[in-house]
Amino acid sequence: MDDPFDRDGNLTETGRTVMETDDYIFTLGEAEDGDADAQYQMGLWHLDGGNIMVSEDREEAEQWLAKAAEQGHAEAMYRLGRLREEGKI
Repeated sequence: MDDPFDRDGNLTETGRTVMETDDYIFTLGEAEDGDADAQYQMGLWHLDGGNIMVSEDREEAEQWLAKAAEQGHAEAMYRLGRLREEGKI
């Protein structure tokens, strides 16, 4: 694999892709196992396509946020409520 950092110590595109892929795989596993923080993160990623592995998908975002909210995740409850109130999901 190419060096994930350039000579100035900045993350290369290859490095970013590898890190985001690993982060996605780990977070998805945690979310599927019921971790509310991971479910919230998955919801955020699906809101804006914030990870190279995730496309923007409002329905998927709502499902992940709802799972986190059902477990009492305060930020997920707030975000889900706001998005519904604003008609964004």
